[in-house]
Amino acid sequence: MNKKILTTLTAILLLAGNIAFADMPNDNKAKQELKQQAGMQEALKLLDSMNAGDAYNETLMQTLDKQSSMLPPQIKNNKEKLEKYNKIMKEFMMKYMGWDKVKNDMAKVYAKYYTPQELKELAKFYATPVGKKSVKVLPKIATESMMLSQSKMMPHMGELQKSMAELMKSK
Repeated sequence: MNKKILTTLTAILLLAGNIAFADMPNDNKAKQELKQQAGMQEALKLLDSMNAGDAYNETLMQTLDKQSSMLPPQIKNNKEKLEKYNKIMKEFMMKYMGWDKVKNDMAKVYAKYYTPQELKELAKFYATPVGKKSVKVLPKIATESMMLSQSKMMPHMGELQKSMAELMKSK
């Protein structure tokens, strides 16, 4: 019995010590936070220098325009309904997916994969003529690439649907 009590007390003390230690300031933790902050600052500068917000919002709108061609005929072939559809979708996309909603998250992604120094070097590249051209054409490339991928997949959707239906039937 005494052995069980001693084991339980030891476990409680170890757990309490770990919890207390986790809350203590840590040089490595502080350094990591500073590094993340520096990375975020550089990433935000990079995104601003790239006019990433304009490119991002343009890509959203281009994607919407391209997808309009895949709408059902009752919407696609009715000018008034198509305009209403586009208006609803654009407002929705900008409300929940616009640049102001994703900018900080996007900076975190860049900061995750690039060091602050690498982000500075990227900003220098995007200040060059080729970098500026890249910023302008990358949204178009991204949209066309997505549409190309979709066009390759669409003719085979029946095959995929059949496979999924078989999967759902199997035990």
